Amino acid sequence: MGQYWIFVNLDTRESRDCGKLREFVPFSHSGSVSGWLLTMLLPPAIEPKLDELNDRISRRATRSRLGGDLGRLNIPTELLYMIFSELDCLEDVACLCIANSALWVIGFARVLELVKKHPAPWEGQRLIFVGDYTEDLPDGLLKPEETQEFEKFSTFYKFAYERYTESYRAYGKWGFSRPLRWNEREAFGLLAYPGILGYSGFEYSSSYYRDRKWLLCNLSKKEYVRSSKILDTVADAIHLGDVLLSQIFCSTHPSTSMCYEGDLHRGAWAGDCFVVWSVEELEQHEKKDGTWKDVSEEVLKTVVEIWRSERGPKWPEDQT
Repeated sequence: MGQYWIFVNLDTRESRDCGKLREFVPFSHSGSVSGWLLTMLLPPAIEPKLDELNDRISRRATRSRLGGDLGRLNIPTELLYMIFSELDCLEDVACLCIANSALWVIGFARVLELVKKHPAPWEGQRLIFVGDYTEDLPDGLLKPEETQEFEKFSTFYKFAYERYTESYRAYGKWGFSRPLRWNEREAFGLLAYPGILGYSGFEYSSSYYRDRKWLLCNLSKKEYVRSSKILDTVADAIHLGDVLLSQIFCSTHPSTSMCYEGDLHRGAWAGDCFVVWSVEELEQHEKKDGTWKDVSEEVLKTVVEIWRSERGPKWPEDQT
């Protein structure tokens, strides 16, 4: 029959009831569990809609008109850049940007800087899927205070289900001293809460998920899987989110409701901490922290076996 599974982010105390494995594991599409996981780990990026809006405003506020658009704030552009550089809050930058098109043009670069500096929502946090037949957990997974809290429950599945909140991230709330036109409110929302920094339902483009530069890095074990290896092996049939999904299941019982006969329920990375870096970022970290291990080939071998057990031996060639 198979057991039920719940996703848990131990550090944010978030959870998500996912059902049985066969209901969500062999799927890599818009709205899938694996896509959601990868979205929460990818470096934040702005939405295409914001890029389009910036193009329109930039064309309207050409550099030759910047001074005239500023009115009483007609001060050297260099000083305005300095003012924006002192702002570290996206909401503050957004408020200035929507004041007029000239300030938007000057401040938009600061928005991009702040988004790039912002960590992914789940960067460096302990992630795990726990089955409802689970009677043990990876050694050292829980902090002392978490262990004490968990002891009041018969299983960790029940503990997470009752004590951790359903994973959801909504746009921040804001208010203004004067009513804003709908286009001003939309512009503010796109600037202040771009992409996944705004809400959990956000999805990046397929090309962003599958960019060859990305590496799924296990911070706990100093191992990584290359997106380029996935593309070279199975093209765009899966992405790094599917790899992560296949490695973080934890249960005492092997019941998975799937055809795969391996130890999917004893994920080698269950409860570990993760980050998605570019190849260049990993090289920088290796210079400071020492060598990391590329486990792309061995991990992908397992992932392909899992998917073919459900989709057929010729997957992905014959996928429909």
